[in-house]
Amino acid sequence: MAREGRSLVLYVHPWGHLNDLVIPAGAIACMNAIPAPKRGRYAFEVTDDELREAAVVCIDVHWALALTGFERLVRHVRAVAADVPIVVGGIAAAHLAEELLEAYEIDYVFRGDAETSFAALIAALREGRAPGELPNVHAKGAPPPPRRRMTDAELDATDSVTIDWFPTLARVTDLDAVAFPPGRTVIVARGCPLRCPTCYGSHASTYGGGYLWRSPERTAALVHLAERAGSRNLRLIVGKPSPRRISEMIGAIAAAGPYRFGSAIGIYLCRAPSDDELDALERAFDSPVTISVVPPEEHVPALSPARLEEERAAWRRVAARVSQSRNLRLDVWATAGRDTAALREDLGSPGSERVSVSSGAVWSMTRPADGAATSLATVRAAVADVWTFYAARLLAPALAHLLAPFRFLDEVDDRLDDLPPPSAPALLPFHETIQRSWRAHRLPTLPGLSFDAVPVAFEGGRMRREGEGARFQGDLSIVEAARVVAAATPLEVCLDHRGVALEAWLAPLPTGTDAIAIVPRGAAPTSQAWVDAVGARGIVVLRPPATSERVRLRVDLRVQDARVFLIDENDEPRRRGVADLAYFRAAPAQAQAVPSRGDA
Repeated sequence: MAREGRSLVLYVHPWGHLNDLVIPAGAIACMNAIPAPKRGRYAFEVTDDELREAAVVCIDVHWALALTGFERLVRHVRAVAADVPIVVGGIAAAHLAEELLEAYEIDYVFRGDAETSFAALIAALREGRAPGELPNVHAKGAPPPPRRRMTDAELDATDSVTIDWFPTLARVTDLDAVAFPPGRTVIVARGCPLRCPTCYGSHASTYGGGYLWRSPERTAALVHLAERAGSRNLRLIVGKPSPRRISEMIGAIAAAGPYRFGSAIGIYLCRAPSDDELDALERAFDSPVTISVVPPEEHVPALSPARLEEERAAWRRVAARVSQSRNLRLDVWATAGRDTAALREDLGSPGSERVSVSSGAVWSMTRPADGAATSLATVRAAVADVWTFYAARLLAPALAHLLAPFRFLDEVDDRLDDLPPPSAPALLPFHETIQRSWRAHRLPTLPGLSFDAVPVAFEGGRMRREGEGARFQGDLSIVEAARVVAAATPLEVCLDHRGVALEAWLAPLPTGTDAIAIVPRGAAPTSQAWVDAVGARGIVVLRPPATSERVRLRVDLRVQDARVFLIDENDEPRRRGVADLAYFRAAPAQAQAVPSRGDA
């Protein structure tokens, strides 16, 4: 039933991703398919008043890594607005539709094309009508719905570019990032003729039979729309269409150009374009254009030997052309554990800086087909501790060093199953935990990771603002060595709908305290010997306030940074600092675009 006097449709994106700022294009298209009033929020910024105001709350579980944040977001929504309908969408949600409806207090889950049924469902919920049976909409307590494929014309009508209803996304969407940038996305193809088991383009049991194709004219129009909106970067999801469709798409884009984007264009395309088409792309954009491809050796179903050699030769031709280009790049993602050096050699461009080959074999969810479904329990176990990857890299230089080979989980090395153990015995348990997690889930996490706050002194010690890939600002820095001056206080790990926080009240600091160190906890109580061992590559410290009262230390972990506060008993911050991984390369006007948990 309708929530009396309420019409706002509130979309909330949960935390837990490799970059929480990235919003799925399908969610944007769905929200653009309904009239206002509507609003988008990240979980770390949504307010309880907004939840109470909403007629409907929409949440995505597109990438399964969001499941931990999704669980806590649903719990919080129900605590604040018990009667609000909760609608869930996204590919991972589609894979797990029945299990999600059974396990959580949600009302509807989409499986398959969503935009047309989404508009009908939202209209009914706003008006207080029972929506009845809608294609692709699974409802709690109801039998499975009929399946309906959208038409090409209906896909053409969708808009995944307009985001004026999501204020924070509009501010951060053009942040340049070292991995997983949050730019706008144009869905050129939905689905794919292939059935690669972990690719979200696979059609089986996800979108229904076949695949949809956006018209070349509408594709070019959306590229122009993104340009007019001031986008610095743009992604096009294309898949593996026929050569004719590639030619028509690139021809239409080039004919409507040239375009000016301040950063980069990414095209996900698994069929090699011709030299003429590469020339057209080079002319159409003044910024770098990167073609990302899964090599034909990994396509499912497998290509015939003759077809495989034909496609390999085509990509060798592309690599040679790109190597001489002004602004084209080629990124090859090996997802099946193939030796990346051999693949680069096969491309014939071992020395080119414009051709990259890397392993993309980080954990992903297998689509529920061909007897390879991934259960909800498996997903929960795999993703529960993803936050520890970033926490360790931000707050513990020694652990960051152990995790360095995994980079940002986008372009990883292909020999990570048996990394050499650290020379320091104290770090061996952490190394073994990382290796077990990687082998089990293809995620280098640290289940059970926790931290202590330790009052320390560091006579004459050198303070740094950088270390092991992290940067430190404000009252936060690194020291080379420190002397423990009081007992450690465990930091409690708190997971809620906004994200992960570490928190503890600290007793009045003893005389001689120069800083409060944040130290990963071991099996035994934290001691001087432990601080020396895990601090060999530096110790993260926060400058203390001049007070004889107790203070509360809080660390907010969110979007690849850690925001650290010392708060007095009046709830006033006395010290603050930020650790980040140089993840975002912001233009000056964007540098403060990402709000903290309390800045919504």
